[in-house]
Amino acid sequence: MYLSKIDISNFRCFGNDSISIELNCGLTALVGENDAGKSAIIDAIRFALGTTDQEWVRVQETDFHNQDTSTPISIGCKFEGLSSNDRADFLEYLTYEEIDGVKKAFLYINWSTKQTTLGNSSSRTYFRSEVRSGKDGTGPILEQESKELLRATYLRALRDADSALSPGRGSRLSQVLQNITSIKIGNDTYSEGDDLSKLSISGIAALADELLGKHQGIKDAQNTIDGSLEERLSLVQDSLKSKIEVSKSSENMDLRLRQMLEKLNLDIGRTGDEGKLGLGTNNLLYMACELALLEQNESGARILLIEEPEAHLHAQRQLKILKSLQKEAKDKNIQVIVTTHSPLLASVIQPENMVLVQKGRAYSLGQEHTQLSKNDYRFLGRFLDATKANLFFAKGVIIVEGDAENILLPTIAKLIGRDFTNYGVSTVNVGGTGLRRYANIFKRKDTSKGEIEIPVACLTDIDVMPDCAAEICKGMDSSDKSTWPKKKNRRWRAMADFTPDQFSKLKKDIIKKCDGQKVKTFFSNKWTFEYDLAYAGLAKEVYLSAKLAIKDGNGTPKKKKKQQVYDDEKIYFDSNISTIASQDELASTVYSEFTTGTKASKAIAAQYLGLILEKWYGSKPEELLARLPTYIKEAIEYVTAPIPEVELSDESG
Repeated sequence: MYLSKIDISNFRCFGNDSISIELNCGLTALVGENDAGKSAIIDAIRFALGTTDQEWVRVQETDFHNQDTSTPISIGCKFEGLSSNDRADFLEYLTYEEIDGVKKAFLYINWSTKQTTLGNSSSRTYFRSEVRSGKDGTGPILEQESKELLRATYLRALRDADSALSPGRGSRLSQVLQNITSIKIGNDTYSEGDDLSKLSISGIAALADELLGKHQGIKDAQNTIDGSLEERLSLVQDSLKSKIEVSKSSENMDLRLRQMLEKLNLDIGRTGDEGKLGLGTNNLLYMACELALLEQNESGARILLIEEPEAHLHAQRQLKILKSLQKEAKDKNIQVIVTTHSPLLASVIQPENMVLVQKGRAYSLGQEHTQLSKNDYRFLGRFLDATKANLFFAKGVIIVEGDAENILLPTIAKLIGRDFTNYGVSTVNVGGTGLRRYANIFKRKDTSKGEIEIPVACLTDIDVMPDCAAEICKGMDSSDKSTWPKKKNRRWRAMADFTPDQFSKLKKDIIKKCDGQKVKTFFSNKWTFEYDLAYAGLAKEVYLSAKLAIKDGNGTPKKKKKQQVYDDEKIYFDSNISTIASQDELASTVYSEFTTGTKASKAIAAQYLGLILEKWYGSKPEELLARLPTYIKEAIEYVTAPIPEVELSDESG
């Protein structure tokens, strides 16, 4: 059986309009920015089901949404996939529903708590909790024995693995070991001549107690005490004798076993003196210990809750533990629910196993909930790396199709007062493919349950060059278009290939491809990112950066030389270019540096352009704004905040 859905109402960041979170039978990862509600979901499960460490969870006023104690907290859990043993264990609590003409058994657990007045004094209150079964919470109250079968194993975010694995009273290691079946195997009593290897741990404790009681040192100590009593304290009529014996409490087998296990410490076998284990290794041991306990459960829920499994682990171990958890969940029928802030972990979790938590709402990314196709999921499973997985933790996302945009947009945004870091915006470079696939992560199939409130800007090139660019950038005679290669044999389409209506339809098709809900497309008005920058008013800057990129080649000039080069704009800005009156011809001439002769690298040019913009416009954001293509300004505004109006360049068409 597994927890398939949890409904939460009036609990912390979740308001009175109950939210539903759907979970997978294997691994489910809760992802999202800080304070979105990930830990609240984990705690809701803890409140409703309890935990195997028997931690007492105390309800406080702050657990109520907006501290509204007049409305009860309600947490509902739905279990499905019940085995025959599960159905037998929870027989009186089951609900039967007809699914596709077949009746199936489900277990509904409804935990609620409300503020209750003690006696007649309105000033003395406490929070009274109740656990009932039934889909609507009107079924029988769960008995303690049934509650024990539902307890989840919980590893908190700031867990003290070292203490949990160390010896001591009530240690977590002793609790785990006490529930391992083979721990209790063996004889609990010892008779003279018995094989010591066949004793159980309780039997070893009993033998130790017996040997302790018979030890000559104990007898000698007793005689010493008796001598003192006889000499100093005893009366002739009332002779006093001492008696040293092993505590009678140890006759309780479970207590005796626990006391023995509390002496144990869990460590990793090492050669030589390598010092104390680090936090990361202790955390791995702790997880391995808890997984060993979960494997022992033959009935009831087998749920492992881990907050931030990446805690204290370096990158390779993060990947190892996540892959191991996914395998354990699948092979051993263990349900694992994790919260994470790690883009690295998010990059190796299948998107359909994620729940995006945002502003007190939870959005499953399973196939039945998003507009991603099966092929999209396969694509994302292969190409969603750690840099792209940042999108799951952002307040805003810009999806771009090239290195130049990826490098320059954060710089431009910072210079105009919309620093992406301050606004929690992630830039995702999909490299010319998959723009729609990544955008559809944020688009819901059924919007009646709400939309993901994360603004997503998709930046794309319109990829239609001006006719004059065909000659300047591609060496084609713009005056005689009959000499041009057929359109299907050309990488770039030109304006001459379109009627006004066709060009208008092209723009609508680009928008239709990705737009929807909070996803919006912003495309270049003219041709490409670099072309539009030059056209809008940054021709000199783009031209200089292209020339520097060509000069750079595969290396980077020393800092001193680089400073000298871009300080002196006359070195690379040809006076003949500065006299070109037509914006199209000027932008085409600048862009030809990327397409003809010794072609400039767009990525390297973007690095230089970023430096140039910082130097020339670092203290003049309004001037930079006036020279930016409109679509770039609008995209930055969309994922951050409105930008004050300035006189912008004319970009008609």
